[in-house]
Amino acid sequence: IELEGTWVCARKLLAETTRCLGRQHVGHFAKECKAPSATCARCTVAHPTLECTFNNRDIAANSCFNCQATGHGAESCSCPIYTRTPWVCYHNSIAVKYVGFSSTDPKTWRLLETSVPWGMPPS
Repeated sequence: IELEGTWVCARKLLAETTRCLGRQHVGHFAKECKAPSATCARCTVAHPTLECTFNNRDIAANSCFNCQATGHGAESCSCPIYTRTPWVCYHNSIAVKYVGFSSTDPKTWRLLETSVPWGMPPS
């Protein structure tokens, strides 16, 4: 797109990963959760994270509810499940097939394959 006389590249941003603060599952929010009880994001025991008495400084002892690994909790951005989720959503999205679009009219959208290369203004 052209912005104040300069051609700039535009692309839709990746959506942030959603995580249930009740059961710590990736992909939904607590208000949508059907689970009967909470799961701690630090120690995976059945209690709310705010009530956890686990010493958070001992990161090596943390365990992750999502990937079952130790060394990080479910709230950690280093969890492979947490970091992979936005890419899965991104690649499954129809919007990823289009160059940045600002109109709600699909007839004005340009497919990525048929659009000009990034950084190149249209001729």
